[in-house]
Amino acid sequence: LLIDDIEDFSKLRRGIPVAHAVFGIPHVINSANYIYFFALEKIMKIGNFEGIKIFTTQLLELHTGQAMDIHWRDTCQCPSEEQYKLMVKQKTGGLFKFAVDLAQMFSTDKRNFRPLLDVLSLWFQIRDDYCNLQSEEYAKNKTF
Repeated sequence: LLIDDIEDFSKLRRGIPVAHAVFGIPHVINSANYIYFFALEKIMKIGNFEGIKIFTTQLLELHTGQAMDIHWRDTCQCPSEEQYKLMVKQKTGGLFKFAVDLAQMFSTDKRNFRPLLDVLSLWFQIRDDYCNLQSEEYAKNKTF
């Protein structure tokens, strides 16, 4: 969310000044990147290549979805419903899938939770986008 706030030109997150407004963009980018590698280091210490694969796959998905969102915003393009759903499943769903996939590495429960995670990510993102469009207070706090 640190990088997301920079990419979205946010001034507030949930009514509180965003990190880059307080500490500056260079410090926040560096800190956010550090956290990525800190998390990767922790996963590597587990000694299971599957964890590294999950980490890499989901971060690539997340950043691909974010790139689509930024592209549409910056080019004033409205995606189709299917394009929007794909973006959400990558951008928002990537974090949900990351958490569940890592948890399943240590579980005997190997059920496919993707359909549920896709619905949750769509609900979460659509709600957030709807609030951005409908709520003056929410929009004020997001400052998009």
